Amino acid sequence: MSKPSLEQLLEQVPNAMAPERDLWPQIQQRLSPQRKVLPLRQMLAASVLVIVGALSYALWQPQQTLNPELLTMLAELQQQHQQQLVQLEQKSQWAHWQPASLTTPINQGVNELQQASNKIYQALQQDPQNQQLWQLWLWSQKRQIELLTQGQQLPVTAHESTQGIRI
Repeated sequence: MSKPSLEQLLEQVPNAMAPERDLWPQIQQRLSPQRKVLPLRQMLAASVLVIVGALSYALWQPQQTLNPELLTMLAELQQQHQQQLVQLEQKSQWAHWQPASLTTPINQGVNELQQASNKIYQALQQDPQNQQLWQLWLWSQKRQIELLTQGQQLPVTAHESTQGIRI
């Protein structure tokens, strides 16, 4: 017996094949979108995660309660600083203060620091527990006093008239 040729085998194959059962209902079911019902465990796990997330967010937010003791201390420090400024200004009136043209840059710097200090003070009243604001406020007050002291230490110019009689 000889082996059948490829052409002979192809002639024996039917032109169309039919499946044993109707496959269209399964195909249609896969193509149409279906609502998946989440199992109870998955729904519980998701709700627990949401609750834990909400609670941790609420706990990690800074507390906005204003501490009256901090506000009192803040007001006292502001008052002490203002008293120091008044004392320095009075001292400058007793001593020989430079003419206005020489101290104008210092006065401008002091005024700018005073404005900044006031804005920082207002922000501190809203958030007295902000450590960075405290540091910035104290630095601006210190720098303001340093500038006033530097202005008082400038040498007296020869333009000033001296009291007494010239000989």
